[in-house]
Amino acid sequence: MHRLVAAAFIPNPGNKPEVNHIDADRRNNHVQNLEWVTRQENASHAVSLGLMCGPPPRRGEAHHAAKLTRFDVLEIRRRCGTGTYRRKQIADEYGVTRAAIGLIARKRNWAWLEDDAP
Repeated sequence: MHRLVAAAFIPNPGNKPEVNHIDADRRNNHVQNLEWVTRQENASHAVSLGLMCGPPPRRGEAHHAAKLTRFDVLEIRRRCGTGTYRRKQIADEYGVTRAAIGLIARKRNWAWLEDDAP
């Protein structure tokens, strides 16, 4: 219903794709309570009202694209610290790039993981 009201009575010069309920009451479809917004604007409005906090960011092995475990990362850092292993050798062993090994060694990736973590 809110989309029909907005389409009929609220100009949308920015061609924004979503309709926001200003008072957050989805049952209140009065034209004064509706506005056209982007997805980001709609989500930001919900967060500002405490209606949505979003999931915590996934990091480490919980991230959907992770190839390494925290134990792998700690071992990579240990090996890089000894200087006896070449980054290409480590990268090939773990199936990642040399650049990824360098970022891990310099604590640019997995920076939150402490070296003394169990």
